[in-house]
Amino acid sequence: MVIVVALHTDAVREPSAFAAGLAVVSTDRKERVLSFKRSDDRRLSLCAGLALGACLNTVGLSADTEIIRTEHGKPVLRDHPQWQFSLSHSGEYAVCALADAPIGIDVQERRSVDALSLAERFFSPMETELLRLLPETERSSAFFRLWTAKESILKAQGSGLTGGLARVPVVYGDELKALPWRLKEYPLPGYALTACGTDVFPDLFTVISSFDSVLLH
Repeated sequence: MVIVVALHTDAVREPSAFAAGLAVVSTDRKERVLSFKRSDDRRLSLCAGLALGACLNTVGLSADTEIIRTEHGKPVLRDHPQWQFSLSHSGEYAVCALADAPIGIDVQERRSVDALSLAERFFSPMETELLRLLPETERSSAFFRLWTAKESILKAQGSGLTGGLARVPVVYGDELKALPWRLKEYPLPGYALTACGTDVFPDLFTVISSFDSVLLH
């Protein structure tokens, strides 16, 4: 079973909605939210916690379920090891994937970047050459597809970013592949969004833009 939720920061833009959201997330998430100085960063961090809360709610758990961290810094549910989750945020979206098996997710706002220079820093030589051979108009999109896929794999593995993105090979094409993992790209206008796991992913995912619909039950 896999649940994927994306939450737009508009959901907590109003001070009353922000306060209400802060009241329902876990202590760990609340501390992370308040550690940020910029309001945009606070909203993104809170939305990550609320996206997790929406996922937890669908399986009968509370949004404030206690979270602890592994030695690699991976957040896990303290009293519910049967569920694993992954969080990411970028731009104005936070996303969460929840599953009863290893899971990872990453979202990146698509923007103008020097894809080849970044690939030379973070990707393998083979992947960098692949981008070089693509038409210039396609490189940025391809770069973000590969980046989010690699990040999602590392999160699913639970080992953090140790060793870098270059050590995670991804076969590029109309569908991204990285056996033995399953990769699923979701359409989110202006963003690259990729989930990684061992189970079959749903074709659709939930996009939430208002606080009233954050907690689904």
